[in-house]
Amino acid sequence: MSKRNELNRREFMKDAAIVGTGSVTACALGALSAPAAIPEKWDRQSDIAIVGYGGAGACAAIAAREAGAEVLILEKLKNGGGNTAICGGVVYAGGTSVQKENNISDTAGKLYQHFLNAGKSFVDPALARILKN
Repeated sequence: MSKRNELNRREFMKDAAIVGTGSVTACALGALSAPAAIPEKWDRQSDIAIVGYGGAGACAAIAAREAGAEVLILEKLKNGGGNTAICGGVVYAGGTSVQKENNISDTAGKLYQHFLNAGKSFVDPALARILKN
């Protein structure tokens, strides 16, 4: 079987673009090469519309579907993934047990301050405080 015809979980999550009306539609390996035409009339209905098919959008769509909702995902790019696809596997955390075991001096407070500094004036401090927890 050629690589092009394989569909594993990773490829499905990377390339699936629409979850709708009770089913998951997989747009496998290259099927999304051309952007979809914008319809003249929008008549699609669902219980929930997810804007963006990154890691958070995918999780929200799966959770909503598992709860019985009809879900529609709207993604502007030809492939999903969002920031999750380009993050390089980085997940920020401060003061973790792994850091402590390796004598890395870090805290949740330092991570919170990093969020504020990195986001300049665009970061909501209340949301950054929740995120660092």
